[in-house]
Amino acid sequence: MTNARMHIRVGQTSRGRSWLLAWVMTAVVVLFAAGPVDAQRVKDIARLAGHGESRLEGIGLVTGLRGTGDKAKDAIVTAKALAESMRHAGLFVDSLEDLTAGAGVALVMVYCHVPKEGAKTNDKLDVLVSATGNGGATSLEGGTLHFVPLFGPLAGQNQVWAIAQGRLSVDEDHPLSATVRLGAQMVRDLDMDVLESGGATLRLILQPAHAGFENAELIAGAINNDLGDEGEILARTIDAKSVLVRIPSAQRENHATFIANVMDVYIPLSLIRHPARVTINEAEGTITVSGDVRIKPTVVSYEGLSITTITPPPIATPTNPLVDTNRMFSVSTELARSEEEATRLTDLLTALQTLDVPIEGQIAIIQSLSDNGSLIGELQIKN
Repeated sequence: MTNARMHIRVGQTSRGRSWLLAWVMTAVVVLFAAGPVDAQRVKDIARLAGHGESRLEGIGLVTGLRGTGDKAKDAIVTAKALAESMRHAGLFVDSLEDLTAGAGVALVMVYCHVPKEGAKTNDKLDVLVSATGNGGATSLEGGTLHFVPLFGPLAGQNQVWAIAQGRLSVDEDHPLSATVRLGAQMVRDLDMDVLESGGATLRLILQPAHAGFENAELIAGAINNDLGDEGEILARTIDAKSVLVRIPSAQRENHATFIANVMDVYIPLSLIRHPARVTINEAEGTITVSGDVRIKPTVVSYEGLSITTITPPPIATPTNPLVDTNRMFSVSTELARSEEEATRLTDLLTALQTLDVPIEGQIAIIQSLSDNGSLIGELQIKN
């Protein structure tokens, strides 16, 4: 097996003399014994099919604004909505222009996110409020959300699920957005049906960060080992994202207990596989690496920085010695005949941080590695 050494060379003087380094990173593998401390439960890496966050929404009015609401010349829709609300209260309006003359009202979109487990009647949930932007409102500060019914997000879903109202808490950086803490009250149950095949089965959906056949098989095997009687097969892998679990006939009357037991099955952390993925969030300036992302032999230059992977590394001789100086960071790993043994991206990032390369430069280098096919792993970019 041969060795590979990745060299990062920084700048050159006017005399062409390179600054080199002398620090070699080594990896230490620590093994932990399996057990609850070193394990995740099924519910940490998968969810029940049928469980999923729902969104309720409606259109309402924010009142009590001090001249920062919708303007009369732009707010005919706001005036109509306010007039309709007043008619429900037994009040009648002669002129729509009079309703928004003081810019004290704003037409808003209202959203409520229901958790994946669903919600029951009288449960209270947070509300998000956002000005429509059509009426010229400049701020929702000091306003109160007027009573508004919330419906399902799809066209034709006319059933009211919740009622929202309350005092707004405005985001200082985004004055046209606000929240109402626990401002929505459920008026009917919104249940998530997790049973399939007439109550005989349920499906587990792996979280995107854990999706893969290896993890699906791992979950199925753990459920069978923990809950199956004498080799009974209760769970089987359907695809890379889902596992089908059969509910024993004796437990179908009390399926909630069985489901809780399934979700509490432990999976050793050392066996869970993570996809080789780099996620870059350009807006926040962050780089997240999951799994074992590696780099093929390549050369990348960035603003005086030269990154070169060499296979095999040069060998020092009396006539051609390796010079030890102070501005080269060497990352050593073993590179033989497979991608699995290539240089780790995390080692490169450590080297770049040690050399004070800004996050923008690190992102640019990763993108270059991906563009030239040297990045062994998936690259995701979020703006």
